[in-house]
Amino acid sequence: MLIKHIIQFAQETEDIEFLKTFVKDEWEAAARLFERLEFDRFPFPEQFGDYTGSLFCKTIVAEVAEETRIEETQGVQPLDLMFDVKSFDVEKLDALNHSLVIEDVTQDTVETLKELNIEISPVSNTDEFFKDVLKTSNFARLALFDGIPVGFIFAEKKFNSDGSSHLFIGIMGVKAEKQRHGIAGMLIKHIIQFAQETEDIKFLKTFVKDECEAAARLFERCEFDRFPFPEQFGDYTGSFFCKSTQ
Repeated sequence: MLIKHIIQFAQETEDIEFLKTFVKDEWEAAARLFERLEFDRFPFPEQFGDYTGSLFCKTIVAEVAEETRIEETQGVQPLDLMFDVKSFDVEKLDALNHSLVIEDVTQDTVETLKELNIEISPVSNTDEFFKDVLKTSNFARLALFDGIPVGFIFAEKKFNSDGSSHLFIGIMGVKAEKQRHGIAGMLIKHIIQFAQETEDIKFLKTFVKDECEAAARLFERCEFDRFPFPEQFGDYTGSFFCKSTQ
């Protein structure tokens, strides 16, 4: 009854697109319950250690707004970066190593982050998405090239049932003129290192739409595992990408 109640609530709320939960393998009774309520099941791979289990998702609204997003409930998605490792050359990479600085977002730079996001993705709901950007549990970084803000990454810390946590990469963007310089890859490597050095963060996760194949390849190069969504998720056809920190 509790699950049916939340399904009804979601159906009556116009901006909720789907419901999602994670069930460990040993909780098979819970898994059967979600399946009876028409949740789709997506098994996790064995390498997630204590997190062997399945993701359960249920579509609420099939039609969604035409916006470039990682995940509608998480925020905008300027991840169609057209990042191509074949376009790298040694001179660019050397210049990148000498010119790129990745720094924390602070009270003094949060407006810079919002302005940069609007420039990269004008349709985004900046105020709503970044309202908690300065919470200490979240991860927000700016990429500066020769002192000029050119990219960013933002992830929310989500708590798991056992008291540990994971990071959901909700939004990442790089200015068009600075794409193909490896900045997006450096931002992802930075968040991976942060997660690996934070004891209670067990894995990282993000969602990439099918049409953003360049972004998908980028996460695969950073050794994220890919879990495709089924076609029936409408505009949410795409894949989850997960990476263990263990």
